[in-house]
Amino acid sequence: GRKGKTFTCDTPEDDFDPMSEYVDSTKGDVITEWKVGMQLDGWCLANKRWYEAKVIAIKEDSIKIHFKGWNPKADEWIAKDSDRV
Repeated sequence: GRKGKTFTCDTPEDDFDPMSEYVDSTKGDVITEWKVGMQLDGWCLANKRWYEAKVIAIKEDSIKIHFKGWNPKADEWIAKDSDRV
């Protein structure tokens, strides 16, 4: 068995600065074809960061997104040409 054995990782550890993860830009990808169920990243105005999201409804000029792991109360309509998706 493996009992009592110690396993190590030879990969060097990177220095991590949490502030390096702060994003001051909300430039998203250019999406030309929208589909219900498509996965994308959505910019959260409250937390000022990108979150995984899913398109749950589509109107002529906007999409409704659900942020993965969030309460449906946080779902929101965003313009299709917004930099937030």
